[in-house]
Amino acid sequence: MKKLKAKVKTLYGVYDISLEKDGDTFVVTAPKVAGMVTSGNTQAEAKLRAVEAIECAIEGKIIIAVADAGYITIHKNANIA
Repeated sequence: MKKLKAKVKTLYGVYDISLEKDGDTFVVTAPKVAGMVTSGNTQAEAKLRAVEAIECAIEGKIIIAVADAGYITIHKNANIA
């Protein structure tokens, strides 16, 4: 099956995604979000997971930028009980 193109709306804008059927799941990538790969059992579930993955990727980049600017400290091996 060829890749299906779609758009998803996130908290940070609209992003293009590609969905590809792989067995019983749909694998999703977002060309403008490096490394973002997720999947779902249906196209609708895959799109929802893509929104969540894109938002998490962007929020992670924000946290790193804030830490790099010295406003917060990230403890990489924090022991959280």
